[in-house]
Amino acid sequence: MSTDLSHFKDAFFEESQEHLTTIEEGLLQLEQRPGDIDLLNRIFRGAHSIKG
Repeated sequence: MSTDLSHFKDAFFEESQEHLTTIEEGLLQLEQRPGDIDLLNRIFRGAHSIKG
């Protein structure tokens, strides 16, 4: 029995792209607001979500 995992792979890549966008935008904002803990947490959540 073979399982087609392409649907899961596609969903993973789509969600990962969204998380990468969040991380990228957050890092750019962090340059302007280096002490923003909420922003830093948002960046870490995005990275952690990709890591799984």
